[in-house]
Amino acid sequence: MPGDDQTTQLEWEIEETKKVAKYTIQYANENDEEFTDVEVVVPTEGAVIKHQYQHKNTIKGLNYYQLTVEYEDGTTKRLPIEQVAFAKEQAPLNIFPNPARDVLNLDLSNFMEMELTYFVVDIKGSVVKEGIIQRAHADQETIDISQYENGSYLLYLRLENGEERSKQFVIMK
Repeated sequence: MPGDDQTTQLEWEIEETKKVAKYTIQYANENDEEFTDVEVVVPTEGAVIKHQYQHKNTIKGLNYYQLTVEYEDGTTKRLPIEQVAFAKEQAPLNIFPNPARDVLNLDLSNFMEMELTYFVVDIKGSVVKEGIIQRAHADQETIDISQYENGSYLLYLRLENGEERSKQFVIMK
């Protein structure tokens, strides 16, 4: 389960009839191609094994853990993979100038290589402009807002993964 400051507290209890030589805790995150060993535990005598492990090097996003049991006879058993997710910080949507006159610039440095859809919404909630930015390659995109009246507007940006960002701006001529 997630702890504070992206620490994962792993706890397990296993009742085994075969003699266990060791337990290996393995870890991978969403960017890894394979698991790596993070701790090896040699159990004490007894049929019920309880153990705790604190992993402090987790990342924001998806983290995976697997426990491998190695028996004294040389056989192994992998227990089901456990997933722990830490919320990623949302990349902010930055726009300028604000207030704007004729153009609104979108800072796309946080959204490079993504397909983006934008919507400009007026104070009444009507979509007054929309567009698609195909695979953002530049740090900046300019939207022409010269035909719109003074007032408050919202810019919605939809990322290709469905996430949305929004920012309020003012047109003042």
